[in-house]
Amino acid sequence: MEKGMKSITGERMVSAPINTLALGECRIDESTARKIMNIFPYVREIHLNRNNLEYFDPGVYGHNLESIDLEGNPINDFANLYVLSTLPNLQKLNLINCGLRHIFIPDDNWFSSLSSLNIKDNPIKDKQWIFELAKFPKLERLCYSCSDNYDEADSGIDLREIIIACIPQLKFLSNSEISSIERNSAEMRFLNKFGTSSPTKEYRAVVERLIKIHGEPSSFSCGGMDLLKLKLSYEGKVVERSLPSTLTVQSLIGITSRLFHLDARKISLQAYDCQGFMMNLDKPLRSLGFYSLSNEDTIYTTVM
Repeated sequence: MEKGMKSITGERMVSAPINTLALGECRIDESTARKIMNIFPYVREIHLNRNNLEYFDPGVYGHNLESIDLEGNPINDFANLYVLSTLPNLQKLNLINCGLRHIFIPDDNWFSSLSSLNIKDNPIKDKQWIFELAKFPKLERLCYSCSDNYDEADSGIDLREIIIACIPQLKFLSNSEISSIERNSAEMRFLNKFGTSSPTKEYRAVVERLIKIHGEPSSFSCGGMDLLKLKLSYEGKVVERSLPSTLTVQSLIGITSRLFHLDARKISLQAYDCQGFMMNLDKPLRSLGFYSLSNEDTIYTTVM
């Protein structure tokens, strides 16, 4: 495709109801992308991946857009996307590998219809983006990549749990469904970590919201959910988790597969107590309570 679209004159509007345009790697610039929207005003889904765009302004016909793919464009600054924030029907936004280092949303009413967002492979340097995305009222699906500078061992809680606790409307995280048990566990771990002392400013609103749901951290034992402090181990890496005794083995397999980036279909689990007694956790629908596990037991993961 020509960068300036010089062969197209008059910007004639296409009246046919064309809903999808795929223009990836077409070497078009920002003005050309906007001109395309004037020519195809009924487009609902547009793919502009890898066009070296620094921003995308769809113009007056952007109100029809439901899905925008900007993967691989050097957006770099999230402020360059503010022009998309007021599109009333935008539900899906792909920002994979767009060079984003920070995300800041100055208005809680922006991206009001956005339900699916992909921000994988961006060099985001802090956790503030989590609190910013929590402002999207309909965000149900989020894909992300762990930042290299996030130290899980130092934090004592993994990034997935922080995201789940901070964004209550999420239903899928990195293509994995968030079960009610996983959400409860993540929220309680978040409260245990950040709610037992005076929370920092960035965590205060989340802690206050979770206390209204679960009560004060000290009252968890009275809240009807028996938590087990277990060690999850795979090839020498050990991660501690507080998990409800009602969690099924099948759900635990899902958690370990995400923690250690394994194929859940090939995982088997064995539990060892402090005296070295071993049990195979081989009944997927049974709860951890069925196996009479105790605090500080270790769950070893084996890949078959």
